[in-house]
This record gives sequence, C-alpha cells and structure tokens, in this order.
Amino acid sequence: MTKRRLPMVEHADTLSLKALRELVTGLVERADRADARIEKLETENQRLADENDQLRLENTRLKVDNQLCVTRLRG
Repeated sequence: MTKRRLPMVEHADTLSLKALRELVTGLVERADRADARIEKLETENQRLADENDQLRLENTRLKVDNQLCVTRLRG
C-alpha cells in the first residue's frame, strides 16, 4: 500500500474541485485505516489485559503454594 501524497490542507481554498475531491477521499481513506488500526489495537489490548489477569491469579496461587511449603518445612 503506497502512501500517496495529499494536497496541503492549508491551500484548500486554491485547489481545484478534482484536487479537493482527492483530498477528501484521501483523508477518508486515512481515517478508515486509522479506525481499523485502533480496533485491532483495542482487541489486542483486551487480550493482553485478560492474559495479565490470568497471570496475576496464577502468581497469587503460586505465592500461596510457596507459603504453604515454607510453613510445612518449618512446622
């Protein structure tokens, strides 16, 4: 996917109708790609948060198991 260069927004008042259409189309395409990237990142973020929750639970379980082993060894 090649990035095509859009006309400068600052010069929109001097652009032809064709150039304005290209500018708007290009901006809409960029917005669509950004939305897709955001959705993908949000999905990945949720997956990582779920994985983090599971690891925290496992860590807590291991700490309890470790404490029980230490208690048995001392007792």
